[in-house]
Amino acid sequence: MQFLNKVFNYYGDCVNKLSVYSRMQGNVLSPDEEQLIIAKKDALSYMLAFILSAEDRSYPYMKEGFRDSLSPRMKEYFLIYRSKYAKGNHITALFQAASESRISMAQLKSILNIIDREIKQLTKDQFLDIVRAERVLEVNIAMNFFWQKVARYKVPAHIAG
Repeated sequence: MQFLNKVFNYYGDCVNKLSVYSRMQGNVLSPDEEQLIIAKKDALSYMLAFILSAEDRSYPYMKEGFRDSLSPRMKEYFLIYRSKYAKGNHITALFQAASESRISMAQLKSILNIIDREIKQLTKDQFLDIVRAERVLEVNIAMNFFWQKVARYKVPAHIAG
């Protein structure tokens, strides 16, 4: 889940920048810079909502989102790991999720790596484009490419629900 954690961390950085700059006195950011950070935050928020199958959003493709397209067993392991990771770090989350799921850490890590590989395949190029974007238009283009990729994506049989 290293890639997904990286996406979460960058999203958190965008939110923190907006929070810090909004509390500072004076014009720290130009209007264009502020709009770019907001566009990046919104794009990553939508991307993460799709990966985690947030129910308060609608998606143009894979209506149920990525997580809900996983098999019930994989979805359960993914949810347990994410809830443990939110409270700690990667190693602690692996240990706690493995013991709660009653499987070995190696098995859990293997399953999570399969899921992470699929997430990375779906999002990596567009995530990097969003990170590198210097204009709001570039962020919008990256998101359009993301949805095109999702439209063509077929969930592999070994992880599909």
